[in-house]
Amino acid sequence: MLRHSERLVFRNWQERHCALSIAPIPTSRSMQFFPWRRSRAAAEAKIDELAASIAQRVFAAALYGAIAALLVSTATARADTIVEGLYCGIAMSGGEHVEVRTRFTTLADGLLEGTYDFADQGKTTSGKLREYAKTSDRERTLIWVDRYGTGQLKITFDQTGGSFDGMWGIKTTAPAFRWDGKRCSIETVGLPLQSIRTVTKRSSPLFDASISNAFLRP
Repeated sequence: MLRHSERLVFRNWQERHCALSIAPIPTSRSMQFFPWRRSRAAAEAKIDELAASIAQRVFAAALYGAIAALLVSTATARADTIVEGLYCGIAMSGGEHVEVRTRFTTLADGLLEGTYDFADQGKTTSGKLREYAKTSDRERTLIWVDRYGTGQLKITFDQTGGSFDGMWGIKTTAPAFRWDGKRCSIETVGLPLQSIRTVTKRSSPLFDASISNAFLRP
């Protein structure tokens, strides 16, 4: 069976259909529609020709469908992987803006996990991120965990995945504190993280390399 619907069934030509391909006993009426007669051999050859042609078309349609599905799945995968990588940005912590490095990785199920480091009173504090439900490719909600506790991080990536705007909150409270990021080089990992108060007093290589003044917001 090739195709079927509620009313119709479409099958390929089979050997038992050869008799239908041979013209009926010629009469003045039938000869209006069958001006020729096929032999059994000719009918079988014609059936084989039709069956092969239909099978080829069905195979081509299936192949095109498989290619289309592959392209769609590849496009979806690219949409996920575009947000992977290292992002340098600014976060609100301890009542001041500090530098933060956020890393994202896409898991096999399409969800994100990651890690982060932020300036913490002259030291660096690290934490982990995990997404448990995906709403869209650009808008993501993750759970953060570090030495201070846990809470939500809601972020929105730009269309290219080059940066994100986010807000974080403590425990189950609504996110209300800034957490941004802009894609940056892995070479920035070795640079010390600082508070923005310190940055304004002396230049920060990480801050200057990854964040412009237009990227800052209150």
